[in-house]
Amino acid sequence: MAGVAILVTFILFALAGGTAFWFIPKSQDQILYRTALSLTLVCTWTMWAVTYLAQMNPLIVPERSFGHNPTGGHSNL
Repeated sequence: MAGVAILVTFILFALAGGTAFWFIPKSQDQILYRTALSLTLVCTWTMWAVTYLAQMNPLIVPERSFGHNPTGGHSNL
C-alpha cells in the first residue's frame, strides 16, 4: 500500500515539474530557473517520501504507562 502512495506522488511531482518546466520564460537565466525548479521538486519529494516511509516502521515504539496522570501529578490508582 505504501508503494502505491509513493508512486502516485512521484507521478504528481513529475507532472508538476514537467508542466512548470515549459512555462519558464526564455531568458538568460532559463537554465538556472530550470535547475532550481528540478532540485526543489526532487528535494521536496524525497523529504516527503522519507517522512512517509518512516511512519510505516517506527524505530521507537510507544510504551503504555499505567497510572500516568497527564496533569503531572500522582494518581491514586
